[in-house]
Amino acid sequence: MPKPTSTCHILIAGLGKLGTALARQLQADGHRVSGIRRQDIPVDGVDLYPQDLVSTPFVLLPPDQVDLLVIILTPATRDETGYRDSFLIAPQKLVQAIAKQQLMPPIIFVSSTAVYGNSPALDNQLVTEDTPPQPDEFNGKILLAA
Repeated sequence: MPKPTSTCHILIAGLGKLGTALARQLQADGHRVSGIRRQDIPVDGVDLYPQDLVSTPFVLLPPDQVDLLVIILTPATRDETGYRDSFLIAPQKLVQAIAKQQLMPPIIFVSSTAVYGNSPALDNQLVTEDTPPQPDEFNGKILLAA
């Protein structure tokens, strides 16, 4: 990632392994990072807003403008309810809360190859932007709906 010409405020919803690694890289590139995660476990240099986006009645957000939203959620449970909660309900609540506070920033939503189902393209690792999603399991179908 090239060095920024100005600092951006990036909100990462989901500070697991991937989200934390992304936060560190973005900080190294000079960006300000805020994060949302279920556990109240700090990440150095990240303004943390610990909450479960599914169960919270009021989404806690940074008080100032967010320039980019990155959604990297992990389901609390690996069943259909867990996937619906984490990939449909939680992002919807988050986006609605941000929309009440500011103009909607660009959003990067991290998904999974489950949206491709058992596509032959996956066997050969030829997935591109043009590969059509064809989920055959509930998790892929929910991710595609998200």
